Amino acid sequence: MICEHYPVRPGTIEWDKQRSTIGIQARDSQAVIRAGNIRKDTGIEWIKSDVATLNENGYQILDSILSPDKISKMIEYFSTKSMTNFYGRHESFTLENRPNHVKMARTDTKTNILCPFVIDLMTSDSIVSLASEYLNAPATLNCIF
Repeated sequence: MICEHYPVRPGTIEWDKQRSTIGIQARDSQAVIRAGNIRKDTGIEWIKSDVATLNENGYQILDSILSPDKISKMIEYFSTKSMTNFYGRHESFTLENRPNHVKMARTDTKTNILCPFVIDLMTSDSIVSLASEYLNAPATLNCIF
């Protein structure tokens, strides 16, 4: 068996059981066992936080993760990067010359990853802890767009 997230490394027995289990309750049970084994094997623990608001509203307001100085450096970084209009004609521009009609824009994955402090955000203890508690399993990053 090969785990789709680690194509050069075989999946574990728990992974295989979870993937081959039919039925939501049985699959959830296997997922809980697998998550427990991941925590035990890696020593990963998350900080318990209040996920009631997240469960109730679908979002959670977090305390500041980055300092104002780091946020300023991120804004400075993106201000000179080429962006593409998310809707419409997909024209390119920078923040400084953004057309008035543009409401949402995107940058490419490489630009995003090279931005200072983006990795800090993606690996923030408070975000990973909240996601882990919400999922009741260790939160992992599977794909970056």
